Amino acid sequence: SPKALEYYLKSLEIREKNNSNDLKGLSISLNNVGQSYYNQGEIEKAQYYFQRSLDVNPDAKDDYAKASVLNNIGVIYSLEDDYEKALKYFQESLQIKKSIGDQNGVVISLNSIGRMYKSQGNHNKALEYFTNSLALSRSHNNQEGQAISLNNLSNLNLLSNKIDNAKKYGNESMLLAKKIKKPKLIGQAAQVLNKIYKKEGKWKPALTMYELYVKMRDSIRNKETEKDLIRQNAAYDLDKKEYEIELLSVQNEVNKLKLQENRNFIYFISTAFLFTLILAITIYYGNQKKQVINELLKQQKEDISSKNEEKAIMLKEIHHRVKNNLQIVNSLLRFQARNITDKKVLGVFEIVQNRVMSMAMLHEKMYLSDDLKYISSKEHFTELIEGLIDNYTVGKHIKLNLDIDDIPIDISVLTPSRVNYK
Repeated sequence: SPKALEYYLKSLEIREKNNSNDLKGLSISLNNVGQSYYNQGEIEKAQYYFQRSLDVNPDAKDDYAKASVLNNIGVIYSLEDDYEKALKYFQESLQIKKSIGDQNGVVISLNSIGRMYKSQGNHNKALEYFTNSLALSRSHNNQEGQAISLNNLSNLNLLSNKIDNAKKYGNESMLLAKKIKKPKLIGQAAQVLNKIYKKEGKWKPALTMYELYVKMRDSIRNKETEKDLIRQNAAYDLDKKEYEIELLSVQNEVNKLKLQENRNFIYFISTAFLFTLILAITIYYGNQKKQVINELLKQQKEDISSKNEEKAIMLKEIHHRVKNNLQIVNSLLRFQARNITDKKVLGVFEIVQNRVMSMAMLHEKMYLSDDLKYISSKEHFTELIEGLIDNYTVGKHIKLNLDIDDIPIDISVLTPSRVNYK
């Protein structure tokens, strides 16, 4: 997170001033900064700090940190499709992990190297590394490592068209992922099983696996949303407590002032002076009442703002789920249409599918839009027209020349409450 990066940079600044005294700490700080930039998608900065960490490491003499940095640099090169350099760094990391007895780290490196060989088309070498990774994971009862290795083997066998082996490894990976309750691994296993069942023409289990994949993907996103809401609620509760403490303090001050005024009142003999005091007290209480009212209005405004933010998040989630459900409906319609030979009925199915996908596209626009009430007419109609051309002009090339004003349109206009079918 940006906050973590801020503190990592502060730690790095302190260690750079004393780098001669703590080279090991300096290497670790550089690696942490690089990891934070990587998590934020700033790959070039991440690579810069990883390389600096690696340059410092020979003097730091920290094999564990060096293995971690080498693995991180390998990941960067793999993202750039530079598989030769990625393999070089993964292999160096693997040798260090073996020398220090980091078995879980060895499993990670074996899988990384296997993926590089698979990307290069060297399936035999990929199979060797994935198999070794699985064996090592099993010998140390590393269930997460087993699930990852099995998923890699399933993908590799599917790529080699060895469907039975692919299904076997995929199902084993799914069982382990469910056992250790890892949504990401369950989603990955469901994704490869979906491909296997589609290749076999088994559309019902394929659809089941796709729905499970979508559910796991959404579960991960929902957890992130939930964490944000918890953080917001915690901040709100803290502000509320501080306000209550401040209000009590003000009330105490008011009570003190009242006692003081009562004492002074005894000494006020002159009628004119008494009148002035009463006037002053009236003005004082008026100001106090106004201040309390202003504070209450401010609090009410903050409560409304917080609720509006929560409603916006919920509305986005509703649009997202409606879009997913419409896509599932479209898949079911397409699946049902496979068994229909009547061209008129097929035509009706095609019309319904296109309307369903148009609505799904609209809800996806609303989910991705910052404005939950309006969407861009130019963007929406351009994509809609391109979709119609793709569906109705088989074998024909049509060049579009669209001139559409970019006018925001209310969602109620684009989603009619009633549709008449002829």
